[in-house]
Order: sequence, then structure tokens, then C-alpha cells
Amino acid sequence: MLLKNEGAPIIQNIPVSSIQAITSSIQCDFQVYRWFDSLVTLPAVKNLLISKSAAKQPYIDLKKTTFFQNFLTGILLGVFIIFFLTHNPLILVLTAPVIYYCFKIHKRARALVSQISSLLFAQDFEDSKLRQNTLYQLMEFYGNTYRVPSFIDVISRLDDICRKVLLLLLLADFIIYAFIYQFPLWINVLFIMALYYSIYALLNSTFFYRHIK
Repeated sequence: MLLKNEGAPIIQNIPVSSIQAITSSIQCDFQVYRWFDSLVTLPAVKNLLISKSAAKQPYIDLKKTTFFQNFLTGILLGVFIIFFLTHNPLILVLTAPVIYYCFKIHKRARALVSQISSLLFAQDFEDSKLRQNTLYQLMEFYGNTYRVPSFIDVISRLDDICRKVLLLLLLADFIIYAFIYQFPLWINVLFIMALYYSIYALLNSTFFYRHIK
């Protein structure tokens, strides 16, 4: 529909998004995926979708996938602990197959969250209405509807915490390295990286995304 405003045509109802673009963002962007994961696993959302759509099997698959994600993460953490205790670089070879399956399972989890999210969108929006909303507008809508922190708030807070954690780790490492015990430099660098990304993974958990202030 075209309207005239001071001689310039304005086009109304132009699609700004699509279900394909939105679900693709969930699968490709880690933080978007994690936010929707924290949303669709809320009891209120889960119960609604299971009762009114074909979401039962995807939820069962997501639960299994999440278990294997946590299991493989635990193995990976154990391997790194053994490495830092023994200083044997051959131990790190064991991480290769674990990391491979971590990526594989994680890809499956993203696909399932994307699938469940699309069922939620279909529950709340007609296709024509959905295409009038950007991804961030949808996230604001669901954040307000289910009273969870908005995506923008989560990312802002996460960035602030990660910067502070990194500074504290570097300071603690400097104190230990300078005054207490000097690890080989390469072990020291690996230790900082492993500890930082472990904390980063913890901060990107469902619990954090739901309860961040």
C-alpha cells in the first residue's frame, strides 16, 4: 500500500524479516542461540508448546543433547586438569575427539532450539505479522512476556563481567608468576586461556541468561 507524505511515497507493511532468517540467526549466533535456549526451556513455554504443538519429541531430543553436552564438557575439563597436574602435552591429544564431538552435539542443540523456537513463533504470530518484526523485536517481546532479561541487557552485562574477569585473571596470574611460582610460559598461557573460557562458558549458561541483573 502506498501513501503520500509531502510528495514522497511511503511503503507500508514491508517485510523486515522471515522465519528462515530468524531461525538461521539462532543456529549461527551463539549468544542468540543461548538466549532462545533459556527461553524455550522455561517451564511456562515448554508446557505451552507441548500441549499445543508437536514439540514433545524436540524437547526430548534437546534434553538428551544437553546431557551429552554437559558430559563432554566435564570430560574436557578433566583432561585439562590432568594436563596441568602432569604437564604432559600428550594429554592434550585426548581433547581432539572430545572437542570434535562437542562441536557436533552443539550443532545439534542449536538446530533443536531453532526448531522449537519456530513452533513458539507459529503459536504467537501469523506469518505476515512475524515478517514485520526483527529478531531483536521478537526477543524484546518474549522477554517482556515471560519476564526474563532482554537480549541487549544480557549481552551488555556479560561483556562487562567478562572484561572484569579477564583483568582479575591477568592480575592474579602476574602475582603468582612474579612472587609465588613460575610455571613454564606456555603452560601459564594455556592455563589463563582455559580458565577464562571455562568462566565464559559458565556465564553463558541458561541460569545466567535468566537471572542476570
